[in-house]
Parts: sequence; C-alpha cells; structure tokens
Amino acid sequence: MINIIQWNLNGFFKKQEELKLIIQNHDPQIICLQETNFKDNFTAHLKNYDKNRRTPDRASGGVTNFIKSNIPNKEIKINKLENIIRQLPKPFIIVGDFNSHNIIWGSNNTNPRGKTIEKLIQNEDLILLNDTTPTHINLGNGNFSCIDLSLSSPSIAQRLEWEVLPEIYSSDHIPIKVKISPRQTNNKYSNKQRWNLKNPNWNLYTDLLEEETKKILLLNIINIEKITQIFTDLITDIATKTIGTTNQSKKSRVPWWNNKIKEAVSNKNKALKNYKKNKTPENFIELKRLRAKSKFLIKNSKNESWNIFTSTINGKTNPSEVWKKIKSLKGLSRNNDIFIKANYSTITDQTDVADALGNFFHENFSDKLYEKKFINDIKTPNENIQIKSSIDPNSQDQINLNLQISIGELEQTLTKCKSKSPGPDKIPYSFLQNSGPATKQHLLNIFNHIWKNGQIPTGWKTDDFNFWCKSPNLKTVQHFLQDTTNNITVWSTQTGFKISSQKSQCIIFTNKKGQNHINVQLNDIPIPNKNTIKILGVYFDNKINWMQHLKHLKISLTRNLNIMKMLSHTTWEGDEHTLLKIHRQLIREKLDYGATIYQSAKPHHIKIIDTSINASLRLAIGAYRSSPILTPPIIYKNHLNEILQEHKHVNCYYTDTSRSEKGVGIAITNEDLTIRFKLPENCSIYTAEAIAILKTVEYVSLNHDHDNLRKNNLILSDSLSTLISLKNTFNTTDIAKLILQKISQASKTGIKIALIWIPGHSDIEGNEKADQEAKKAAECTDTPTLNITTFADTKNQIKELFKIKWQTHWLEQNSKLRKIKNSILSWPNSLTKRREKVVINRLRIGHTRLTHGYLMAKDEKPMCTTCGTELTVNHILTECRQYTEELDQLNIPTTLDAALGPDTDTILQILTFLRKTDLYNLI
Repeated sequence: MINIIQWNLNGFFKKQEELKLIIQNHDPQIICLQETNFKDNFTAHLKNYDKNRRTPDRASGGVTNFIKSNIPNKEIKINKLENIIRQLPKPFIIVGDFNSHNIIWGSNNTNPRGKTIEKLIQNEDLILLNDTTPTHINLGNGNFSCIDLSLSSPSIAQRLEWEVLPEIYSSDHIPIKVKISPRQTNNKYSNKQRWNLKNPNWNLYTDLLEEETKKILLLNIINIEKITQIFTDLITDIATKTIGTTNQSKKSRVPWWNNKIKEAVSNKNKALKNYKKNKTPENFIELKRLRAKSKFLIKNSKNESWNIFTSTINGKTNPSEVWKKIKSLKGLSRNNDIFIKANYSTITDQTDVADALGNFFHENFSDKLYEKKFINDIKTPNENIQIKSSIDPNSQDQINLNLQISIGELEQTLTKCKSKSPGPDKIPYSFLQNSGPATKQHLLNIFNHIWKNGQIPTGWKTDDFNFWCKSPNLKTVQHFLQDTTNNITVWSTQTGFKISSQKSQCIIFTNKKGQNHINVQLNDIPIPNKNTIKILGVYFDNKINWMQHLKHLKISLTRNLNIMKMLSHTTWEGDEHTLLKIHRQLIREKLDYGATIYQSAKPHHIKIIDTSINASLRLAIGAYRSSPILTPPIIYKNHLNEILQEHKHVNCYYTDTSRSEKGVGIAITNEDLTIRFKLPENCSIYTAEAIAILKTVEYVSLNHDHDNLRKNNLILSDSLSTLISLKNTFNTTDIAKLILQKISQASKTGIKIALIWIPGHSDIEGNEKADQEAKKAAECTDTPTLNITTFADTKNQIKELFKIKWQTHWLEQNSKLRKIKNSILSWPNSLTKRREKVVINRLRIGHTRLTHGYLMAKDEKPMCTTCGTELTVNHILTECRQYTEELDQLNIPTTLDAALGPDTDTILQILTFLRKTDLYNLI
C-alpha cells in the first residue's frame, strides 16, 4: 500500500509540526506540497525522505515533493502545462493546487481556468480522482471550494483511492490522501462456511425434501414460529446431507482464476524445474508448450469473466460497482474494513461497527421516534382496541385484494430471486427454486397463514412526497399550500408519522421577478424556500431552465466517463462492441433519464453535456480527439402424424403469415375452412403470427360445437418464437397475454385448445395450404384489413423512420468518413486487437495523430516532405510517391473508399503497410 499526501500548506516552516503529525498518523510514502514559500538560502529536510523542489521567481509559492528514501525516484523537467502529459512516463499521478473552478469537481461555477483544465482532462484522457469534496476553505467568508485536484493516467486509476482528510490544520487548504492499492495477498474474512452450490445434487435434495415435507404438509398451522422453525430445520438438514458446505479458507485473488488455470500454471512451473535440471530440447519444447497453454487459458478466462460482467450492466448499475469489478479483475484488494463515524469519532473495530449500526436502527424504529403526547393520547389507548373497518369485505375489489397467494404467484416470484446473500436462516433461494411441489405447497401454506392472520405486519412505507398548486396570485398559492400542510400535520399527529420541517422544501416556479418567497409553516416552523429542488433524480429550478439538472448530469457523466477512459486503454484489449454497450448503459441511459422533461432547455444549455457524450463515443471506437462530432459510431440488430394419430378427435387449425410489398397477410385453415386477413404494413412477423393464433382462438370460442365428438382443438403454427413467448407466462408480451387469457376463458366453458409447433416448408399439407392463403391475403386488395398493432411494432416503426432520417442526414455530410462509408449500417469487424481497431477507425474518420496532431500541439499543418502537399490520410494511401511501391506490392486499392472499406483482407494489408512503413505508431 502506497499513501500519497497532497497539501497546499502555505509555508513549510510554519506548518512543519503539523506536517510531522500527518506523517505520524498516515505514514505517507510520497508527500506533495504546494506553496512551501522557501527562500533560495533555505533548505528543508524531512527524516527518511528524499526531496526535489521548484522555487518560483516571486517571494511566495513553490512546490516540493518528498519521497521515502527506499523508493527509487528522479526529477523530470517539464516545460508547459500542455506538454506535461506527453513528457511524463506512464503510469503517472498529477496533484496540485490548480486554483480553478469547475462544476465537474464540485465548484458552484466554472471559470476560464476551469474550462482549460477540463479541456486538458478530456483531450489527454486523464482520470479526475476528485469526488466533489471541498479541499479549501476561505477564511474570510467561510465558503468551501474545490481547487486542489488529483489526476492520473487511465492505466493506474483502478488502483487509486482518493479522500480528503477529516482533519483541518492551520492552512486554508485541507490535506488530501491518495492511496495506491496493492494486489490482494490474503483475505481475513474468507473463512466463512457456505453451501457448496457449485456441484449440488438437486435430484437427491428434491426427492428427500419432498418425502419429509409430505409428513408435515397436512399439519394444522397453529404456532407460526414453531412450524416455520420446523420447516427451516428440515430444509437445512437435508441440504447438509445432499449438498454440503465448504470452508473457503482462501478466496481467489481474481474472479477469472479457476482450477484449469491453477493446474496449467502448476504444470508450467514443474516443466521449468525439469528444464533447469535437464536442459534437453524435449524439456524446452514441453516448457514452451505449457507456457503457451497457461497464457491461452488465462486470456480466455479473463475475456469470459469480463463479458459476463458487461452483460449485467444497465442504466441502473452504480458506477462504483463497475469500479469494484475492474479492481477485482486486476487482482486488487476487494475486502476493505468498514469504518463509520459516530459521536465525533471514527469506529474501526468491526464488532463495534455492527453494534453502532444496530443501535442506530433500533432507536429509529422504537418509541423514541414518537412525541410523548402521541404515545400517551393515541398510541397506548388504541393498541388494545380492535380495529373496526368501514370497508365492505364482500365487495369484489376487497375479495380480489384479499385472495390467498397462488402457487403461480409464488413460482413467478421465485424465478426472479437470486441466491447471492441468504438471510439469517442461511437458506438461499436456490433451495426453494429446486424444491418439489409438496415443499412449495407447504411454503405457500405458511405464507397464506401469515397473510390471513396478519401475524407479521405488512405495509408500504414512503419517505417523501410532493404536493403542489398553481395560481396567478402568489397569496392564493400560499393559502392553499398552508391549508394542505395543516391537514398533513393533523394527519401525522393522529397516525404517529413524523415529518421533518427542516428537511421539507418549498419552491416557486415563476418567471416573475421578486416572487420567489412564500411563508408556509409546518409544525409552526417555516419551510425553507429553495431555488432548486430534486424530485426522483431530476433537479427542478425555479426558472425551469434546467441548468442545475444539466450541471449535475455533467458531473455524473464525467464520473462514468472515467470508466470509459480506463477500459478503452489498449492494455485492457476492450473490444468495440463491449465499449459501445457500456457507453449506452452508463452514459446514454443516464442522459435519456428525464430527457422528456429537460429537453425543453435552450440548445446552448444542452451543449454542456455534449462534450462527455462525444468523448465517450470517441473512446469506444478509438477515434482521434479531433474527429468531428458528426461522425457517429455506426454499430446498429416430424412427429406430427404420430401426435395426430394419438389425438384423432381433434379439430386442427393451421396458421401462417406472409409479407410482401403490398402488405402483411395472415391465414387460418383446416379441412373445410379458410380465413384471411390483412394487417398494417408496420406489423412484425411475430405480431402477425400471434394475431393469427389469437383470431383462431376467437373463432374456435365462437363456433365450437359442444355436441361434436371433436371437443379438443389444436392450433398448429410454424412460429417458434410466438409459441415460446406463450410458454413463458412470467415474462411475455401483451398480445401473448391476451391469447392466454382467451384460451383460459374458453377452457372455463369446456373448450380445450392446445398449440403445437411444426417446421415450416416441410411438405405438411395443412401448413402449405395456410402459407399459400397467407400470400394471397397479402397480395389481394380486397382482403379484410385488421387495424391491429402492438407497442413493439409502433416502436420499431419509429426506429425505422429515424434510421431513414439518419441516413438522409448522413448523406448530406461532407466528413471524411462519409466519403468512405455511404450507409449508416455497421460494417463487420474481424480484427481482434484493440489497437488495430483504433488505427483503422482513425484512418476511416480521417483524423490521426500524424495528420491532426498539430491541432493539439497548436502547430502548423504537416506537409508531405516528398510531394510538398498537405499530409492527409487520402494522400498517404492514394497519392504519395514515397509509398507507391509498398502500396503496389500489397495490392491495396487506389481509391480511399475501397482501401478502407469493409473487406477484411484489404484492411489486413493496410495494417501490414503501416507497420512496414513505420506509420503504425503515428496513427
């Protein structure tokens, strides 16, 4: 563990004793001091530390770095701020008093210097470590600010932990601690006993549990505590016998480590020992083979672990969870102690931490929360009074509401449960998911007993609410709000709810000047008036210009952008598809949340979040920083006869659909029936197939002859996706739910309907007939039309319209990429290395370090030394005389669109050309 202290101490000798106290408390290996105020004839020393210093021309200022003597170090000369990043060896950490303000690192506003630093962070792909905690206090007015910044390169960011120290010293700047985490070596919390769920014998577990449960299934539930304990003990006892537990004495340092890798690494080390003892060619070949095998297994396991994790990322994923996974994949320590602050002190002992948390929650759910008047006048007198409800228990709504829980509801709930953290009974959900019918029925009986008798209180709780009114007169608004507040006060007094006046807020939405304050009181305490208020994650300001929300959104996007910067680093080998997915989930979804509300903001206000979005897209595809923002990342997409012999008295109905330029047609056929319909053009094949089944069910329900021997009905469809959605009753589409509902209604009247899948175009007579009729339905103009559509189809239609509009807009662009690629549809990409993908993407966009690096360096445009013309990608690949021979040898096309098109072989030749001409590392 390496600790770095960053502090603007404003005078070394005046703060020397405080500095020694910081060293004693935090044991830093590196100390970075600003405003040391050294004079030329003074030299400062700290015991066991080496130093390097820079003294300014003026009387005050200066920086000094103290490094522990046992850590190798050297001084690096740097000239300008813009060149710092390019001169520093990677990885690096930059700390200092930048004296700049920007909302990204917690300031209330952004000044010109703050914009400059923000641009530097974006252009150089730096990671900002600050978490918006203030680092400076103005001793004149008491205002806090964030002017001390800590930056790092992406490759080391996952190992850094940043915090502002809780102590303040005589300097107006608060010390900052940056911790560099080591790789995990041991785990003191890993000796917990867990169920061995990796290789469970579920069949034996289910059979034994069913056998034992049947013995107690018919027992009357009298004592819920006793019957629950019996059931719990039964499950755990059988699980112990059939599944067993495991003691994890040591946790894998990284999640991708497995037994195969362990065995491969062990064999490789044995081969190394053998080769050292006997240096024969055979032993050397065996060593290289085992070394390559272990390398291959590790790389594949890393990729698989990362892909599994990225598949779980969505818009609700907390960025801290992504950072934890990144650290885990890098093998960094994942088991930090839990510290809490209470009673002006820090609690570190884990038992004391647990006790403090328990006491906190106990006090918040005890009678201490209530006023004495409520306890004496209402709570105590009413606790022993039987509640009489005015609700009619015989009304249909109440009957439906109080119905017992069904086995289907229990099954549906269990399918959504995960087995990560079992409760105090140590029973994971997988034990219940893999139990048999009798076990689930017994569990259901327990739940229904609780539901019916109310032995466990149930209720919904809410922690905040909003009420509003509008009027052209501010006094009228105040009057109505005060009346509503008074009513809430009376209600809360009667029910025991406690509403905090201090935490309540009031805001006036108006463009009128001078009307931003009203006096509304709660419990005789004025509710504070605010200019900004947060409701469900959206910041509303009194002018409704959405600037506050956009500022907070920019801060949030910047934090998530740090993840993109690190993962796009070529050492991670992050593929373009995964990075684009993370961009959509962590950047785009955060942007989309609340967009229907804040989209009314002025265009120049919206632009403050454009930088983060465009930077994320550039990072995902590896585009160069100067690439124009109009360049979008385009990365968008028979045993029938045997069955019929077993069921001779069955009415068979075949359904099919067809799509043509004239529309979508569906058909329903059997021995002597043909029904045809036409559907709207935007109808998907899934929807058409589902509607065909729906219309068949409706026809059978209306025309079924109950006296007919053929009481059963069979619907045969070649749409497997539709039938699968009907089978998945817990997560299905609206039209599938409607079909199931119609089948259920028919079943109640004695009509039995079953569905079966048949392969299409397999010479099944009924299916072939339905196919022909569906084509006629789509082609004929006089086919009856059903104006039925679904939400998904409407959504897809909107997407298609947007694609058409996007394609039209794309063709109007004059960018370099547009001249190569005419379509917005994505091209196949068979390249496996991140670096190669970045190079090709930059060539296609037309912006590379070689041709556009001058923009970052503020230099002149580069010229071709051979031809004397401007140096561009097009010139290098199609015009330059210097590279004609190499281009001809590799048979690279002479036009840019062909050379950089989707053809994989040509792209590989381009990469070969770049390496051969030493241009590869200049892109």
